Amino acid sequence: MGSLPKYEELARRITGDIQNGIYPDGTPLPSEAELAAQAGVSRVTVRQALVQLSRLGIIVKQQGRRSVVNVAAVPERTRTLRFAWISRDPFAGATPVYLEIFNTLQRMMMRINANLVFMPMIDPREEDWVLSVLDSFDGILLAGVRSATIIPALDRRLRAMPNVIEIDDIGDSPAACTICTDNYLAGCMAADYLIDRNRNVIACVSGNCTVYRGFHDRTRGIIDRFAERKKPLVLFNSEDENIATEAYGAALLKLLEEQPQLDTVWHVVDFTAIQVRRRLEEVAPREPGFYRSAGVDGMASVLKDEKFHVSLRHPVEEIADRVFRTMLDFTAGKFPAQPVQLIEPLLLPWSFASEDSVVNAG
Repeated sequence: MGSLPKYEELARRITGDIQNGIYPDGTPLPSEAELAAQAGVSRVTVRQALVQLSRLGIIVKQQGRRSVVNVAAVPERTRTLRFAWISRDPFAGATPVYLEIFNTLQRMMMRINANLVFMPMIDPREEDWVLSVLDSFDGILLAGVRSATIIPALDRRLRAMPNVIEIDDIGDSPAACTICTDNYLAGCMAADYLIDRNRNVIACVSGNCTVYRGFHDRTRGIIDRFAERKKPLVLFNSEDENIATEAYGAALLKLLEEQPQLDTVWHVVDFTAIQVRRRLEEVAPREPGFYRSAGVDGMASVLKDEKFHVSLRHPVEEIADRVFRTMLDFTAGKFPAQPVQLIEPLLLPWSFASEDSVVNAG
């Protein structure tokens, strides 16, 4: 497919999108500029592709208006597209963010009558089975699958396939392409938010971030941005990881003795950041809202009724849409030019009324 002229590749891609219901019958195609931006080609290439589609009757040109889709002229697919979601966990035990992306992606697949199959790999026997059926799928989606944790034969096969996407930047994936949240940017955005709201002393509560690259990148982002803006950031790493213990409370009191103006805590995940903030409220009570917290993941179940917490939510819809379109590109023989695509997270500010105007202005 790579030997075809660019305009012909684009024409096939647009035809595939029409077959998949992305552009329904009788609707106008995106503008030349939009198509060029989506495909990463020049507008000249787009015009050549549209001329070819017009000759085939797949689109109908209109004077002064965008071309309209004519589904009757589009060849029908001979089979249903099949995609695999490969996970190291069972469906019921999968990471909530992964499940959000899976469910969103599955809804997109259903619109075009494509199948998205959830395939857990709990033990090596299941990995052998996955290896035996890989070639029956049009695209493979990995959810946190590390090369170091799978059998060598499966790792080698996945690495050799160009149609494999990892949805998490774990740093050790056999996938040819990664599409995920920019975790480093999440740390930077949290730092900017807290600095711009003039918090007095902010503690970066860090645990063992080396086991997961996403956690490492979040922490590195907030530390780097504080340094870049020449603002102080206190690093707090207690030996006791159980926040509810007396030892942890004593460590927080010691930190407050050294930093009496401490009013904000950051952690790589929302749940822990909120728990540390609540522990601070217990060991050193202040007026409501004095202590604030910040973290990442933006899960509604964790953030319910949390007015004093700022979160960076994963852009689930955008990730799923990018993955969906990339998977459809696979079926047309088009593969991403960039091996890693990082998507900007969504800021969820704290919501107490006294600073609503500040939040909206920010």
